[in-house]
Amino acid sequence: MEAASVQAGTPVGRRSRGISERRLAAYMVSPSLLLILLVAAYPIAYAVWLSLHEYSVRVAGLSRWAGPLGLRNYSNILQDPEFWDAVRTTFIFTACSVTLETALGMAMALAMHSAFRGQGLLRTVVLVPWAVLTVVDYL
Repeated sequence: MEAASVQAGTPVGRRSRGISERRLAAYMVSPSLLLILLVAAYPIAYAVWLSLHEYSVRVAGLSRWAGPLGLRNYSNILQDPEFWDAVRTTFIFTACSVTLETALGMAMALAMHSAFRGQGLLRTVVLVPWAVLTVVDYL
């Protein structure tokens, strides 16, 4: 029983070979973080770089700074009425879809929770596709 107890003076979180748990965890997570940086962070940074430049796909090599501090593209877009119409349409669509999805989700939850004949069938019909997709995703 004494062999299982922690002895005084033994550092908690250290492996027997001297490498700490934190360092081991950092080593194990670092390949994934590097992949995330390559797949996500680089394209985002490149998009920001492009947004601060006048860039042409048609004319090879045309890439110049867009005005003072590179903000001319942003000042142009903020003055464009089509941009503000697109922003308004996006907010209206988002508000309507979130409201409708919340209402439908609440209605389905209440229907699945209430006691009626066929409740098990309703739960099966609703939950089996979700469960199957979760299982297939792991294969």
